[in-house]
Amino acid sequence: MTTTKANTETASSEPALLTLAKTRLAGNVPAPVVDLFILAYRAKVGSATLEFSGSGDSGDYDGSTLYDLAGNNVPLHVSKDGVWVDALTPEHKALDEALSKWFDDNSSNLIDWDWYNNEGGGGEIAIDFSTGKVDVSGYYNVQETHDADGNTFNILGLEDEE
Repeated sequence: MTTTKANTETASSEPALLTLAKTRLAGNVPAPVVDLFILAYRAKVGSATLEFSGSGDSGDYDGSTLYDLAGNNVPLHVSKDGVWVDALTPEHKALDEALSKWFDDNSSNLIDWDWYNNEGGGGEIAIDFSTGKVDVSGYYNVQETHDADGNTFNILGLEDEE
């Protein structure tokens, strides 16, 4: 059998899918996670980065960047005859929608710092669909106010009497 790039790329995600299937059958992996992996497999996406940000007591999912099995960025738009058109396949769109829902359902358990109140913050959640590894990173902003002692003097240049 001749091995093509497509066969190699598909094969590289199969061990993770087999592990996922086994652990799901044992009841260890929630169904929405299984759905994410199936959608990623169908879309030939090897990893994704979810961006989030917030301030003023609210936070938002800002979107995701999808990477194909070779690690290349999946373009959102392409130019056709000088006009930018949507480049995402229905499979990519389905995965992006599922990632948005997964973020909404799980962000409070994944992010353990206050990224949305007051001055806010943000970050990224990187998901590797070949291994199942999730890396959460981000920042939060803090505004501080400090009292400073002023100066007391006589504007007329007179000495204070004691």
